[in-house]
Amino acid sequence: MTPEHTDVALSSLVMAPVGRDGESGAPADGWNVNHVQLKGYGDDAHLEVGVLRPGAWVVSHPGAVLDQSGREVRGPRGCADREADPFECFTTSDLHTEVAYQPADRYWAFQWIETGIFLALSGLLAWFCSWWLRRRTA
Repeated sequence: MTPEHTDVALSSLVMAPVGRDGESGAPADGWNVNHVQLKGYGDDAHLEVGVLRPGAWVVSHPGAVLDQSGREVRGPRGCADREADPFECFTTSDLHTEVAYQPADRYWAFQWIETGIFLALSGLLAWFCSWWLRRRTA
């Protein structure tokens, strides 16, 4: 099944700390920040933003910060300033990141596909063991 692709506006993201009980303060719906990683120095510095959504299986790697035309933005214009808080920059920008994910409604389809694969492999292994034992005793 082909993953869904979407653009997530960085201005809409929230990174809420995880409490002592293991619960996040992030909203239960919508996209949340998983992590923000700064790479490089100066004008070559860039951010990689990892996002998650409750119930969705994100299959893409953390994405680069992109402008409206889809080009990667680097340096302070791309919120990659070592002295600034990236979340403050995100709220005032029109930047986004691309995400590929499998929606929650595909969960059971994946479970049945996985079950079929394991049943086929176990049937093949049982046939091979039966064949091997019959051959050795003959």
